[in-house]
Amino acid sequence: MTAYLGTTARTLLAEDGDRTEATPAKGGLARWRAGAAGVGRFLLHFLEMSVVMMVGMAPFMAFVKAPPPAYAALVARGTYAWSLGMALSMALPMAPWMKLRGHGWRPGVEMALAMVLPTAVVVALCVLGLDQDIPWIRDADGPGMLLAMLGVMLYRREHYTGGRAHRTHAAHGKHNRPAGNAEHKGHDEHAACELETEAGTGKPDAEADGAGRERSVGA
Repeated sequence: MTAYLGTTARTLLAEDGDRTEATPAKGGLARWRAGAAGVGRFLLHFLEMSVVMMVGMAPFMAFVKAPPPAYAALVARGTYAWSLGMALSMALPMAPWMKLRGHGWRPGVEMALAMVLPTAVVVALCVLGLDQDIPWIRDADGPGMLLAMLGVMLYRREHYTGGRAHRTHAAHGKHNRPAGNAEHKGHDEHAACELETEAGTGKPDAEADGAGRERSVGA
């Protein structure tokens, strides 16, 4: 009986060890899924921003196609006013849209500045005459805008991937898991202790029964 109870206690402790070893594998899969979800959110946000840029560009394009005669030459395609007007028309709706999406005003203003500043730099370089020696500078505002937007998103990647919220949840779960493991371990140790107690109390009873039988035979 004592051997059986000891074997049962060891089995309970071994099962607890197996469950503990299985936890890292599940945690790795959860981290992989969270990372994939973060990349998806990042790409989706960039795609949504591209749509907002095109929507903001539409009114400006309608204006420059049929401008008032006094402004026709000023906003003609290829002029500095045209480049700055295009950048502003795409940047202005960005901050309100991001606020609507729950990003707050600060990320929206950062993204709007990232869209306008490359065009402003290109215009400044052209005014200084650098486009005469480096002609491709004139068309660098579009790629520069996209690279600046990506740069801001990568710099604030925790915000645009949701990584901060994921880590908070993971940290909360990590904080709770040891308590659960300790409770489970304590339960198993309590069960093992009870088994050992029963085994200990059963031994004197068995000895008492043996002594009683010996006295009966002697009588």
